[in-house]
Amino acid sequence: MLRHKVAFSVTIASFALFGWMLGTGWSTVSWPLRQGFAAVGADITQTRFDAAMRSAFPGIGASFLPPLDEGSLLFMPSVPATAG
Repeated sequence: MLRHKVAFSVTIASFALFGWMLGTGWSTVSWPLRQGFAAVGADITQTRFDAAMRSAFPGIGASFLPPLDEGSLLFMPSVPATAG
């Protein structure tokens, strides 16, 4: 029986949200927050907190793969397991 269900769930959700924020950026993650503040007439994008978060978490971008040289040759010798 798990005694700290809520703490465990909040920790896992925090890790997931942090990873999502690293990948997509603060601007994407904070969209529901900005919409909620806009509904009551406030603009959260003008705050220092929002500027700091956008600077700290800009997002990775469209692609995280390094350029690959398709013409390169990979030589990887292998031997049978019985060779010794």
